[in-house]
Amino acid sequence: MPGPFETTSSLMFNPSDTELESAYKAKARQRSTRIASMDLDVHEAAFQALKPENEDRTAVWESEHGLLVAVFDGHYASDLSDYAAQTLPKMLCERIEENLARDSSDFSSAVEKALAEGIEDFDASLVRDLFAAFPEGSYSEERWGDEDDGAFEVVGYSRKDERARAARRCLVGSTALVGFIDRAKQNIWVASLGDSEAVLGRIVDGKPHVIPLNDLHNCDNISEVARVRSEHPEEPLAVHRGRTLGQLAVTRSLGDFAMKTDYCLAPIIIRHARPVGALTYPFHAWEQDPNVWNPPYISSTPTVQRHALQPDDVLVFTSDGLRAALKYVHEKDKPAVMAALARGAPVDIFRHACIVPKENDNAAERVIKNTLFGTDKDRKLDEVEPLAGCLRDDISVVVIRI
Repeated sequence: MPGPFETTSSLMFNPSDTELESAYKAKARQRSTRIASMDLDVHEAAFQALKPENEDRTAVWESEHGLLVAVFDGHYASDLSDYAAQTLPKMLCERIEENLARDSSDFSSAVEKALAEGIEDFDASLVRDLFAAFPEGSYSEERWGDEDDGAFEVVGYSRKDERARAARRCLVGSTALVGFIDRAKQNIWVASLGDSEAVLGRIVDGKPHVIPLNDLHNCDNISEVARVRSEHPEEPLAVHRGRTLGQLAVTRSLGDFAMKTDYCLAPIIIRHARPVGALTYPFHAWEQDPNVWNPPYISSTPTVQRHALQPDDVLVFTSDGLRAALKYVHEKDKPAVMAALARGAPVDIFRHACIVPKENDNAAERVIKNTLFGTDKDRKLDEVEPLAGCLRDDISVVVIRI
């Protein structure tokens, strides 16, 4: 998105506070939503990295039985994260309602089942949507072989075509971090695919206490690496150079069907959707020796955790861009810093002073600003001026205070 500093004017070197804030807003978005029926305020905010668009999306959905919030961190493009944010929250809430309509005796089980099965079914529906574009049987190996001829008749010629959009949603990917809070605000269920992160901040006996709310599914997690290797014992490249198939940091996600399906759909058809940065390694490997590769390498099965809530708890949902931006913080301490920033507590680990909380400010936006620059005008200029070269991931944050 063009910003006011994409010029050679003197504003690049000495902007006013107003101009600097305007430049920040050109790369950022924020929203606050009042959930009156639950006496909750949901704060969302995002900051765009040095790329054509922010590939993260956040979502809030109120239902009969509670509140659902979600963070989707897209990779390669925003096609899937945007689609998931628009469709998945509503679908999951409807599943919860359906489960409870059948059996209201176990609320927790109804929620857990809806989140776990709903996310997995949503992912499966992505490739079903693409199969629907094929005449029956035409996606077989015999029909397509190694020929490109006719592929665009299936996937479409532009993103204006729904077939092309369906194909792109299969090839690109997104993490999924979904939290559901019951109306009594007694419990939260968090389902996750990938490495977006949810934490709970709480004061216990006058001291801050933090509780991680979800599992992180990436190649930094030794349990996830062990799982992938155990599923592919004869394939040393299943996890390579700290990435799944040497390509993705995550081990679970929505989409990424190039790593999930062994149909000729993957090497022959999906690649014609051509999102920016689309991976090519698995395609070439399958073409050279289809017997070597045994998908899926990326899982679509989420993990779900349930946690009790207390009054004054602070919930923070973030894409992994926030963790990466906390570069001066030890990895094990990052959840506590996230919670402290969301609460507005003093944090002295930065090389800049933090912005003090104000009444009715957006807590999620404050978390991002204090992580990146706080009150330091020069650091803020480094973040918003496109030529400064701050190479970082998109950052999205959702904050809720119980």
